[in-house]
Amino acid sequence: MIPNRSKYALLGLQMERPRIEPSIQLQVASDLHVLIQLPVDLPTHWKESLGNLRIRELADANLFVLCVRDSKAPEVLDSENLALVEDTKRFYFGMLMSVPYAGHPPATMMTGAHCDGRIDVRQVQLYEGVFYPTGGYGASLTRDILTDAYSVAEGIRQLQGQGEYSRMGRIIHAFYAGLKSDDPGTRIHEFIRCVEGFVQPKIGRTRKDIVHRSKLFVGAGHEGLLGHLFEIRSAVEHLHGPLSKIPAGDDCERRLLLLQRAYEAEAIARFCIHRLFSRSQLWEYFRDDAALEQFWVLDERPREALWGGPLDLGAALGLFDRRRASMQL
Repeated sequence: MIPNRSKYALLGLQMERPRIEPSIQLQVASDLHVLIQLPVDLPTHWKESLGNLRIRELADANLFVLCVRDSKAPEVLDSENLALVEDTKRFYFGMLMSVPYAGHPPATMMTGAHCDGRIDVRQVQLYEGVFYPTGGYGASLTRDILTDAYSVAEGIRQLQGQGEYSRMGRIIHAFYAGLKSDDPGTRIHEFIRCVEGFVQPKIGRTRKDIVHRSKLFVGAGHEGLLGHLFEIRSAVEHLHGPLSKIPAGDDCERRLLLLQRAYEAEAIARFCIHRLFSRSQLWEYFRDDAALEQFWVLDERPREALWGGPLDLGAALGLFDRRRASMQL
């Protein structure tokens, strides 16, 4: 799968959740493949390049993202390799935004070339793990989800590097920071920061605007939940413990509610990011702060038509298993 005189980028993931369908192997683009087995046998010289730890990580991986292209200069590490790594990384972020809850330990990204019968490793990066939410019960990773992830990655590619869309980059970084934390308070803080990036609240009206404007994302009737999520986010922001905003009562029940809130915050944030990058008609309104403000002054019906339907929060919460969560506390 890595022809002679071509370069590659390879990301090896040991997915703990969700389950991977056995038929997941997929060519999502002419140069991008998703595989459940390493696309090459581990050459002996890789052990010298990668070390025993990276070799074990690759051997234990159960999902691989491979990007391969013909090269004009396979002998050197250059911008061709960088482009391959960036495309692979974008698809990985597309997966994080498309997969309904995911988790994996640290992952290995490497790039190199196949030159005259030898596949070399020229550069290795370590990606931090992301934590599957406690109590999660996500569906299997399917071909449809991966195809959707590629569409999201294409949206990121079209907007990445354009200074006008810097808000989008900050939203992605906040979402990624939430996924990398195993602390429910930190996760809520980062995920609600994502939502805040969409809402663009006015100074002094942050809570009110988040609760009111987020009805576009989750529909009416969830004002109490949105307000509670904001209160937990604010407690963490100001260095108070997240449990300080959980009603008094049985300690286990309070912690379960905090885990549920983290789950809900993640669902809302993922929905918003996925909708943005998969719906190009929204992009002009995220060019800069002035354009986003124009989105929020639209009449309600045109704004809803642009955004599309809200998240089915009940269905999302149906993937949260309180019994399983209580056993993991």
